[in-house]
Amino acid sequence: MTSKIGIVILHYNNISATRWCIWSCLKNEYTNFNLVVVCNGTPEEDRESLQDLALDPRVSIVQSLENKGYAGGMNIGISKALEDSLVEYVFVLNNDSVLHPQALSLLIGAAQEKNVAMVAPRIVGLEYPHCLESIGLQLNKGWFPFLRKDRNEILMCPSGAAALYRRDMLERLYSIDGYYFDEDFFCYNEDLDLGWRARRAGFLASDCVLATVYHEWSGATSVGSGFVVYHSFRNLWWMWAKNIKKEDFINTLGWTFLTLLVIAVRYSFSVRFVDFWKGLIHGIKGIKKAKTRRKGEFSTDRKLFVSSVFLPKYVVKKDKKG
Repeated sequence: MTSKIGIVILHYNNISATRWCIWSCLKNEYTNFNLVVVCNGTPEEDRESLQDLALDPRVSIVQSLENKGYAGGMNIGISKALEDSLVEYVFVLNNDSVLHPQALSLLIGAAQEKNVAMVAPRIVGLEYPHCLESIGLQLNKGWFPFLRKDRNEILMCPSGAAALYRRDMLERLYSIDGYYFDEDFFCYNEDLDLGWRARRAGFLASDCVLATVYHEWSGATSVGSGFVVYHSFRNLWWMWAKNIKKEDFINTLGWTFLTLLVIAVRYSFSVRFVDFWKGLIHGIKGIKKAKTRRKGEFSTDRKLFVSSVFLPKYVVKKDKKG
Protein backbone atom coordinates (compact mmCIF):
# COMPACT_ATOMS: atom_id res chain seq x y z
CA MET A 1 0.00 0.00 0.00
CA THR A 2 1.39 3.42 -0.98
CA SER A 3 1.90 6.20 1.54
CA LYS A 4 -0.58 9.04 1.37
CA ILE A 5 0.77 12.53 0.65
CA GLY A 6 -0.76 15.86 1.54
CA ILE A 7 0.25 18.31 -1.20
CA VAL A 8 0.09 22.00 -0.29
CA ILE A 9 0.15 24.70 -2.98
CA LEU A 10 0.20 28.37 -2.06
CA HIS A 11 -1.64 30.54 -4.60
CA TYR A 12 -0.88 34.22 -4.89
CA ASN A 13 -2.15 36.16 -7.94
CA ASN A 14 -0.78 34.10 -10.86
CA ILE A 15 -3.91 32.05 -11.51
CA SER A 16 -2.71 30.48 -14.76
CA ALA A 17 0.48 29.22 -13.11
CA THR A 18 -1.50 27.82 -10.18
CA ARG A 19 -3.87 25.96 -12.49
CA TRP A 20 -0.96 24.44 -14.38
CA CYS A 21 0.69 23.43 -11.10
CA ILE A 22 -2.49 21.77 -9.83
CA TRP A 23 -3.00 20.03 -13.15
CA SER A 24 0.51 18.55 -13.06
CA CYS A 25 -0.27 17.09 -9.63
CA LEU A 26 -3.59 15.62 -10.70
CA LYS A 27 -1.94 14.00 -13.73
CA ASN A 28 0.93 12.57 -11.70
CA GLU A 29 1.46 8.82 -11.79
CA TYR A 30 1.25 8.78 -7.99
CA THR A 31 -2.41 9.09 -7.08
CA ASN A 32 -2.63 8.53 -3.31
CA PHE A 33 -2.74 12.15 -2.16
CA ASN A 34 -4.96 15.01 -1.14
CA LEU A 35 -4.24 18.49 -2.43
CA VAL A 36 -4.78 21.70 -0.51
CA VAL A 37 -4.68 25.00 -2.38
CA VAL A 38 -4.35 28.05 -0.12
CA CYS A 39 -5.55 31.29 -1.72
CA ASN A 40 -3.28 33.66 0.17
CA GLY A 41 -5.07 37.00 0.39
CA THR A 42 -6.17 36.81 -3.23
CA PRO A 43 -9.54 37.96 -4.63
CA GLU A 44 -12.55 35.68 -4.29
CA GLU A 45 -12.58 35.51 -8.08
CA ASP A 46 -9.36 33.48 -7.98
CA ARG A 47 -10.97 30.86 -5.79
CA GLU A 48 -13.98 30.70 -8.08
CA SER A 49 -11.74 30.19 -11.10
CA LEU A 50 -10.24 27.11 -9.44
CA GLN A 51 -13.57 25.47 -8.65
CA ASP A 52 -13.52 23.28 -11.76
CA LEU A 53 -10.28 21.66 -10.57
CA ALA A 54 -11.80 21.26 -7.10
CA LEU A 55 -14.34 18.87 -8.61
CA ASP A 56 -11.63 16.26 -8.13
CA PRO A 57 -12.38 14.86 -4.64
CA ARG A 58 -8.69 15.03 -3.73
CA VAL A 59 -8.63 18.84 -4.07
CA SER A 60 -9.71 21.35 -1.44
CA ILE A 61 -9.39 25.13 -1.61
CA VAL A 62 -8.83 27.26 1.48
CA GLN A 63 -9.27 31.03 1.42
CA SER A 64 -7.12 33.27 3.61
CA LEU A 65 -8.53 36.79 3.72
CA GLU A 66 -5.08 38.31 4.18
CA ASN A 67 -1.70 37.62 2.64
CA LYS A 68 0.18 35.75 5.35
CA GLY A 69 3.31 35.28 3.29
CA TYR A 70 4.81 31.93 2.41
CA ALA A 71 5.21 30.89 6.05
CA GLY A 72 1.69 31.70 7.22
CA GLY A 73 0.02 30.49 4.05
CA MET A 74 1.86 27.17 4.10
CA ASN A 75 1.05 26.71 7.79
CA ILE A 76 -2.64 26.98 6.94
CA GLY A 77 -2.25 24.40 4.19
CA ILE A 78 -0.17 21.99 6.25
CA SER A 79 -2.67 22.10 9.12
CA LYS A 80 -5.48 21.37 6.66
CA ALA A 81 -3.56 18.52 5.01
CA LEU A 82 -2.77 16.88 8.35
CA GLU A 83 -6.44 16.81 9.29
CA ASP A 84 -6.43 13.60 7.25
CA SER A 85 -5.01 11.03 9.67
CA LEU A 86 -3.89 8.84 6.75
CA VAL A 87 -1.44 11.44 5.43
CA GLU A 88 2.13 10.30 6.13
CA TYR A 89 4.00 12.96 4.15
CA VAL A 90 3.46 16.61 3.26
CA PHE A 91 4.75 17.98 -0.04
CA VAL A 92 4.92 21.78 -0.21
CA LEU A 93 5.06 23.24 -3.70
CA ASN A 94 5.33 26.72 -5.19
CA ASN A 95 2.44 27.58 -7.48
CA ASP A 96 4.83 28.48 -10.31
CA SER A 97 6.09 24.89 -10.42
CA VAL A 98 5.20 21.86 -12.53
CA LEU A 99 5.78 18.26 -11.46
CA HIS A 100 7.32 15.56 -13.61
CA PRO A 101 4.80 12.67 -13.85
CA GLN A 102 7.02 10.37 -11.75
CA ALA A 103 8.23 12.96 -9.23
CA LEU A 104 6.02 11.98 -6.30
CA SER A 105 6.68 8.24 -6.46
CA LEU A 106 10.44 8.86 -6.68
CA LEU A 107 10.37 11.22 -3.70
CA ILE A 108 8.44 8.73 -1.59
CA GLY A 109 10.95 6.06 -2.54
CA ALA A 110 13.84 8.26 -1.39
CA ALA A 111 12.04 8.97 1.88
CA GLN A 112 12.23 5.30 2.87
CA GLU A 113 15.89 5.63 3.88
CA LYS A 114 16.43 5.31 7.63
CA ASN A 115 15.85 8.52 9.60
CA VAL A 116 15.23 10.56 6.43
CA ALA A 117 12.40 13.00 7.11
CA MET A 118 13.03 15.59 4.37
CA VAL A 119 13.65 15.01 0.67
CA ALA A 120 14.80 17.56 -1.89
CA PRO A 121 13.93 17.01 -5.57
CA ARG A 122 15.95 18.30 -8.50
CA ILE A 123 14.53 21.71 -9.42
CA VAL A 124 15.17 23.00 -12.93
CA GLY A 125 13.97 25.91 -15.03
CA LEU A 126 10.46 25.68 -16.41
CA GLU A 127 11.36 27.31 -19.72
CA TYR A 128 14.98 26.14 -19.64
CA PRO A 129 14.97 22.64 -18.11
CA HIS A 130 18.68 22.23 -18.85
CA CYS A 131 19.35 24.94 -16.24
CA LEU A 132 19.64 23.48 -12.74
CA GLU A 133 18.19 25.68 -10.00
CA SER A 134 18.94 23.51 -6.99
CA ILE A 135 19.07 20.13 -5.34
CA GLY A 136 18.17 21.50 -1.93
CA LEU A 137 19.91 24.12 0.21
CA GLN A 138 23.38 24.26 1.74
CA LEU A 139 25.24 26.34 4.32
CA ASN A 140 28.76 27.61 3.74
CA LYS A 141 31.50 27.82 6.38
CA GLY A 142 30.07 31.09 7.62
CA TRP A 143 26.49 29.80 8.03
CA PHE A 144 25.23 31.59 4.91
CA PRO A 145 22.61 29.74 2.84
CA PHE A 146 23.10 28.96 -0.84
CA LEU A 147 21.24 26.94 -3.42
CA ARG A 148 22.88 23.52 -3.61
CA LYS A 149 23.78 22.53 -7.17
CA ASP A 150 26.54 19.99 -6.50
CA ARG A 151 25.72 16.67 -4.84
CA ASN A 152 29.23 16.57 -3.42
CA GLU A 153 28.24 19.45 -1.15
CA ILE A 154 26.48 18.71 2.14
CA LEU A 155 22.70 18.96 1.96
CA MET A 156 21.14 21.01 4.74
CA CYS A 157 17.47 20.64 3.77
CA PRO A 158 15.08 20.98 0.82
CA SER A 159 14.14 24.30 -0.72
CA GLY A 160 10.62 25.49 0.10
CA ALA A 161 9.94 25.71 -3.63
CA ALA A 162 9.42 21.93 -3.53
CA ALA A 163 9.99 19.85 -0.41
CA LEU A 164 8.77 16.53 0.97
CA TYR A 165 8.42 16.38 4.75
CA ARG A 166 7.53 13.40 6.92
CA ARG A 167 4.44 13.91 9.06
CA ASP A 168 6.03 12.91 12.35
CA MET A 169 8.84 15.42 11.78
CA LEU A 170 6.37 18.27 11.28
CA GLU A 171 4.38 17.22 14.32
CA ARG A 172 7.56 17.02 16.39
CA LEU A 173 8.58 20.56 15.37
CA TYR A 174 5.10 21.83 16.17
CA SER A 175 5.26 20.24 19.62
CA ILE A 176 8.58 22.02 20.28
CA ASP A 177 7.96 25.42 18.71
CA GLY A 178 4.19 25.74 18.30
CA TYR A 179 4.43 26.22 14.53
CA TYR A 180 5.73 24.64 11.32
CA PHE A 181 7.17 27.61 9.39
CA ASP A 182 8.03 30.69 11.44
CA GLU A 183 5.46 33.34 10.47
CA ASP A 184 7.69 36.16 11.74
CA PHE A 185 9.80 35.52 8.64
CA PHE A 186 6.80 36.10 6.32
CA CYS A 187 8.81 34.73 3.41
CA TYR A 188 12.38 33.74 2.47
CA ASN A 189 14.70 31.60 4.62
CA GLU A 190 11.70 30.18 6.50
CA ASP A 191 12.34 26.88 4.68
CA LEU A 192 15.93 26.81 5.93
CA ASP A 193 14.79 27.70 9.44
CA LEU A 194 12.37 24.77 9.45
CA GLY A 195 15.05 22.45 8.06
CA TRP A 196 17.57 23.64 10.64
CA ARG A 197 15.17 23.05 13.51
CA ALA A 198 14.49 19.59 12.11
CA ARG A 199 18.21 18.78 11.91
CA ARG A 200 18.65 19.91 15.52
CA ALA A 201 15.78 17.60 16.46
CA GLY A 202 17.69 14.66 14.96
CA PHE A 203 15.98 14.31 11.58
CA LEU A 204 17.97 13.80 8.37
CA ALA A 205 17.60 15.14 4.85
CA SER A 206 18.22 13.44 1.52
CA ASP A 207 17.87 14.30 -2.15
CA CYS A 208 16.41 12.58 -5.19
CA VAL A 209 17.88 13.86 -8.45
CA LEU A 210 15.56 11.68 -10.52
CA ALA A 211 12.50 13.48 -9.11
CA THR A 212 12.22 16.60 -11.25
CA VAL A 213 10.29 19.79 -10.54
CA TYR A 214 10.14 22.53 -13.16
CA HIS A 215 10.20 26.01 -11.60
CA GLU A 216 9.50 29.33 -13.30
CA TRP A 217 11.69 31.25 -10.85
CA SER A 218 14.83 29.97 -12.53
CA GLY A 219 14.47 32.62 -15.21
CA ALA A 220 14.73 35.45 -12.65
CA THR A 221 17.85 37.57 -12.25
CA SER A 222 20.47 36.60 -9.69
CA VAL A 223 20.13 39.87 -7.78
CA GLY A 224 16.39 39.51 -7.26
CA SER A 225 13.76 42.10 -6.42
CA GLY A 226 14.09 44.51 -3.52
CA PHE A 227 11.41 42.56 -1.66
CA VAL A 228 13.40 39.33 -1.99
CA VAL A 229 16.70 40.92 -1.02
CA TYR A 230 15.27 42.71 2.02
CA HIS A 231 13.46 39.69 3.48
CA SER A 232 16.32 37.29 2.73
CA PHE A 233 18.92 39.29 4.65
CA ARG A 234 16.57 40.38 7.43
CA ASN A 235 15.53 36.80 8.10
CA LEU A 236 19.12 35.57 7.93
CA TRP A 237 19.91 37.15 11.30
CA TRP A 238 16.75 35.79 12.89
CA MET A 239 17.51 32.30 11.61
CA TRP A 240 21.00 32.46 13.09
CA ALA A 241 19.69 33.78 16.42
CA LYS A 242 17.29 30.86 16.67
CA ASN A 243 19.54 28.03 15.56
CA ILE A 244 23.25 28.64 16.28
CA LYS A 245 24.92 28.22 19.63
CA LYS A 246 26.80 31.35 20.69
CA GLU A 247 30.15 29.55 20.89
CA ASP A 248 29.70 28.03 17.41
CA PHE A 249 28.95 31.43 15.93
CA ILE A 250 32.01 32.97 17.62
CA ASN A 251 34.28 30.14 16.41
CA THR A 252 33.28 30.74 12.79
CA LEU A 253 32.98 34.52 12.97
CA GLY A 254 35.86 35.00 10.55
CA TRP A 255 34.12 33.03 7.80
CA THR A 256 30.83 34.77 8.52
CA PHE A 257 32.40 38.21 8.26
CA LEU A 258 34.31 37.29 5.08
CA THR A 259 31.15 35.98 3.41
CA LEU A 260 29.21 39.07 4.43
CA LEU A 261 31.99 41.27 3.06
CA VAL A 262 31.89 39.53 -0.34
CA ILE A 263 28.11 39.85 -0.50
CA ALA A 264 28.18 43.48 0.65
CA VAL A 265 30.69 44.39 -2.07
CA ARG A 266 28.48 42.73 -4.64
CA TYR A 267 25.38 44.64 -3.55
CA SER A 268 27.31 47.91 -3.32
CA PHE A 269 27.24 47.97 -7.13
CA SER A 270 23.61 46.85 -7.35
CA VAL A 271 20.31 48.69 -7.55
CA ARG A 272 19.37 46.64 -4.45
CA PHE A 273 22.01 48.34 -2.29
CA VAL A 274 19.43 50.04 -0.02
CA ASP A 275 17.27 46.89 0.30
CA PHE A 276 20.34 44.85 1.26
CA TRP A 277 21.45 47.18 4.06
CA LYS A 278 17.91 47.81 5.26
CA GLY A 279 17.41 44.05 5.57
CA LEU A 280 20.64 43.64 7.55
CA ILE A 281 19.81 46.50 9.91
CA HIS A 282 16.22 45.39 10.56
CA GLY A 283 17.43 41.83 11.01
CA ILE A 284 19.96 42.85 13.66
CA LYS A 285 17.31 44.93 15.44
CA GLY A 286 15.06 41.86 15.61
CA ILE A 287 17.65 39.47 17.08
CA LYS A 288 16.44 39.94 20.66
CA LYS A 289 12.90 38.89 19.74
CA ALA A 290 14.16 36.00 17.61
CA LYS A 291 16.14 34.65 20.56
CA THR A 292 12.92 34.30 22.54
CA ARG A 293 11.90 31.68 19.95
CA ARG A 294 15.00 29.54 20.52
CA LYS A 295 13.81 26.09 21.55
CA GLY A 296 14.94 22.50 21.27
CA GLU A 297 18.43 21.03 21.45
CA PHE A 298 21.59 22.68 20.09
CA SER A 299 23.98 19.73 20.36
CA THR A 300 23.92 18.62 16.71
CA ASP A 301 27.42 18.42 15.19
CA ARG A 302 27.68 21.23 12.62
CA LYS A 303 29.85 18.97 10.41
CA LEU A 304 26.72 16.97 9.61
CA PHE A 305 25.01 19.83 7.79
CA VAL A 306 27.49 22.71 7.27
CA SER A 307 29.57 22.67 4.09
CA SER A 308 33.36 22.84 4.16
CA VAL A 309 33.40 25.35 1.30
CA PHE A 310 33.57 29.13 1.48
CA LEU A 311 31.54 29.79 -1.67
CA PRO A 312 29.85 27.25 -3.97
CA LYS A 313 31.55 26.76 -7.35
CA TYR A 314 28.65 28.24 -9.30
CA VAL A 315 28.87 31.49 -7.30
CA VAL A 316 32.62 31.77 -7.92
CA LYS A 317 32.18 31.13 -11.65
CA LYS A 318 29.39 33.72 -11.85
CA ASP A 319 31.55 36.34 -10.13
CA LYS A 320 34.47 35.64 -12.46
CA LYS A 321 32.21 36.21 -15.45
CA GLY A 322 31.11 39.52 -13.91
